[in-house]
Amino acid sequence: MDMKRLERAFAASGQRHLRLVLSEYTDHNLMPWQAASVRQDPIICEDQRVRTPLPPVAAVIGFIDAINRGDVDRLVALMSPDHRLQVLQEPPVTGREANRNAWNGYVTAFPDYVIYPDHLVDRGYDVLILGSTTGSHLGLPDQEERQLKVIWRATVHDGLLTLWQIIEDTPGQRVLLELTDL
Repeated sequence: MDMKRLERAFAASGQRHLRLVLSEYTDHNLMPWQAASVRQDPIICEDQRVRTPLPPVAAVIGFIDAINRGDVDRLVALMSPDHRLQVLQEPPVTGREANRNAWNGYVTAFPDYVIYPDHLVDRGYDVLILGSTTGSHLGLPDQEERQLKVIWRATVHDGLLTLWQIIEDTPGQRVLLELTDL
């Protein structure tokens, strides 16, 4: 991974500290499977630079990463004070602490929950994600659950999510959200 890609990945992660193994190989041009015999001690880099506020897409990628890691504190750090979680047709969960409690319950009950984003659509303050999940409350085998597509809509202001909405992926919803080309 070149340094520019590394910097973009770090910026998108939303983390405040970077602890990364830069290289386990003496020859940076070798792939891991080509360099098994030339391993050396890893080089650790800590970096505290963070672009603030995060651009909307970067904030959303960080939010998804926090969900996938079950990191509720990081989720809350990426929420606005009036953050709203809207799951399908259920009543919304509003406010950081109410969402902290909801996410703590979900990641405790479903520790293997993972979001797999297939497409991200940047619309300024709104970011739409089309993807699938595994390990959710549906209780399906991973292969089966991965076939069920979901749309997420995030609204981001000043680097914080004001909305995380889960929308059923239907042809009608795709038309309403102008996602028919995906």
